[in-house]
Amino acid sequence: YDAMKKKYLETNDKSVLVRKYGLCDSAYLNSVKNDLIKKVSEWKKFSPSAYYIYEEPSVTRYADALDLDFSISSLKVMRQWLKEQYITLKALNDQWGTNFTQWQDVVPDDSREARERGNYSSWADHRTFMEKCWADQFKFVQETVNEIDPGGLVQLSGTQAASSHNGYDYSRLNQYVGQMNPYNISNQLEYHHNFNPDLKISGQAGYGALGKGVLYDYYNHLFLKETGGSYVFWQVSCLNPDLTICQSGLDLKAGFDEILKRGIGKLISSYQPENDLKIAIHYSYPSIHGAWIVDGKIVLQSGNAGQTLKQFDRNRDGWVKILHEAGLGFDFISYSSIEKGNLISKGYKVLVLPMSLALSDKEVQQIKDFVNQGGILIADALAGVMDDNTKFRSKRARSDVFGIQARSYTREELITPVGETNLKIENASVLLNEKNNPEILSNKYGKGTAFLLNYFMDNYPEEQLTRNNESSLMKIRKLFDKENLKSGITLTTPDGDPSNGIEKYPFSENSGSTRLLGLLPGITGEDKDIRIHLNDTVHLYDIRNKKYLGYSNDFKIKVKSSVPEFFGLVKGTIDEIKVEAPTSINLGEKVFLNFKITGKGITNLKSVVRIDVFNPDGEALSYYSDNCEITNNSGAYNFSTARNDTPGLWKIRLTEVISGVGKELSVTIH
Repeated sequence: YDAMKKKYLETNDKSVLVRKYGLCDSAYLNSVKNDLIKKVSEWKKFSPSAYYIYEEPSVTRYADALDLDFSISSLKVMRQWLKEQYITLKALNDQWGTNFTQWQDVVPDDSREARERGNYSSWADHRTFMEKCWADQFKFVQETVNEIDPGGLVQLSGTQAASSHNGYDYSRLNQYVGQMNPYNISNQLEYHHNFNPDLKISGQAGYGALGKGVLYDYYNHLFLKETGGSYVFWQVSCLNPDLTICQSGLDLKAGFDEILKRGIGKLISSYQPENDLKIAIHYSYPSIHGAWIVDGKIVLQSGNAGQTLKQFDRNRDGWVKILHEAGLGFDFISYSSIEKGNLISKGYKVLVLPMSLALSDKEVQQIKDFVNQGGILIADALAGVMDDNTKFRSKRARSDVFGIQARSYTREELITPVGETNLKIENASVLLNEKNNPEILSNKYGKGTAFLLNYFMDNYPEEQLTRNNESSLMKIRKLFDKENLKSGITLTTPDGDPSNGIEKYPFSENSGSTRLLGLLPGITGEDKDIRIHLNDTVHLYDIRNKKYLGYSNDFKIKVKSSVPEFFGLVKGTIDEIKVEAPTSINLGEKVFLNFKITGKGITNLKSVVRIDVFNPDGEALSYYSDNCEITNNSGAYNFSTARNDTPGLWKIRLTEVISGVGKELSVTIH
């Protein structure tokens, strides 16, 4: 790889850019299939939770920028794909600015050639094609695994940042991955489930975490619905040199015990994250291409030297952080999903365009229809100045929606921009001026409203870290207040001012009587009193501390820096667990439990009961203990005793997870 890259940089000969293992190479794919058939067949009998096939893979190397792949096999397949996209050679030439006379001569530009010609379309098509090939390879592997082990899952570990050259368009890729061990980079934990709700995600743990940092990490992953277990990296981070468990290992165990042995992880996994204001953030891979091509460089050392792409990543992170801090839930919606009409069909009310430089014609029309029908559009500067092939539009898309004058833009205007200096207003109202330059615009379009922020959120992560984010946060809050968009759960100071520095994660389930609320205070900062204001009056339970906090719609609580809080918001009280169970059985028989949660006004309760089983010696038996879901107030559990178990008086303890209400019973085993 290094030698190939070095030769390319010395010669500018793109024909040397050939991937060693070609994603369109039938010989390579056959070798992969034969290897999978052999290995999966050997392991199938053990019913693995997933097949750990990928570790930190990439089209290039990690997020390295290199214009792979110009192999003969890759270009041949790409030409067929281009025929499907463009239908005619004339359409391709018009878009690319080329004059090919036959399909077999079609070859895309590398990034150097694209910049020299001033038309990035062929380069962008090549990148999109490679992203498709990367996803198709996962599809190929998943289908091969399922031929041998139907239902078997492909696991991807060590996920990479969604970048310009490495193929990681997760809106494509996640369709063909069943289990994932992701890194917490580039906000990907926020959107994996949006692209595949059935994806099993394991949260990372370890890395030398200690004390409060352990629980902070665990709950951060859980609140983001990473409920497919955890992976610990590395084993040695849990050990002292003499192989005894070190403090980090002890803290990890204590955290695992809370999540697993108290049923909290199971409880969160049975609920869905709320997005009560129906906010969607645009996930635009064409805009990733656009952000890189304007100033990105291919350099000898491994990495991605695109400064505008780095700004793009910080900007998206800024939007994620500011919405969390404002207490607003959100989803990510991909460019392809918008094209299919899902912005409207899924009932979204707000769309955020974070540095969405490149939009397809289909996206533009769907976004116009969305606003026209009453949707709220919030975009930062320069949205839609390119098409989805990163070709500069002669007139900026959606200018009429924003109420501004349409014009074309140049490459120089997109290099690490801070906003637009020549913004011409037509119908928009200026909500805020900064240094004689319009900073926030508002425009009515049909039944909806479009807000244009003539700046970016790329500085917000640093502002938040240094506690200098109040001004930016208030601007966003005022936009939502202007449209009367208020969450059903708000956090304030005791004096009623918005409480900053706490991320809010509400959960609910269809037609249930209960909601869950996770709070994640910042890692830094002071302990403080806050108030939780609710639209409805509820019984509030402190799940982690097993406390009943009363019946109200306004609660005062104390939060500690980096210590997660987790509450149950219940319409009735949880008073008792009633259990039907045998009083005695014989060794080798099953113990059947049927239980019901009772209380005043409690109906349709969805929760979890933790069941702990103890033998006559008082030893807790983890292999007979479990976490059991409660649906409509009721649940059931059974376990089979072994013929060589200790006879005598066994204890079974049941604990309802939200309230901490418990019940203990005895079973004599003969």
